[in-house]
Amino acid sequence: SIETNIPANIFYTIDGSTPDEFSDIYISPIKLPTDQGSVELKVFATNGIESSTIITDIFEPSFIAQRRPRDRVFGNQLNYGGSFPF
Repeated sequence: SIETNIPANIFYTIDGSTPDEFSDIYISPIKLPTDQGSVELKVFATNGIESSTIITDIFEPSFIAQRRPRDRVFGNQLNYGGSFPF
C-alpha cells in the first residue's frame, strides 16, 4: 500500500503524464496494464495545503505480474509499504 505521514489524498497516473488533483485517486492497489512495453507510474500526495514531490516508478512487463518496480527515477524513498515524506 501507499501511505502518507499526515492525512492526504494520493493521486496517480500510469501513462507517464504528470498527476494533479484531477488524476485518479489511490484508494486500492493499482492495476497496471500488461499489454504495454513498460508502464510509468507517477504519484503525489496533497492535503490541500502542502503537496509532496512527484515520485515516479517504471515497470517492465515481466515485473508487472510480480508488482516490482524496475528502478526509482527520483531519489525519494517511496516503498509500496512506505510513506510520503510530508
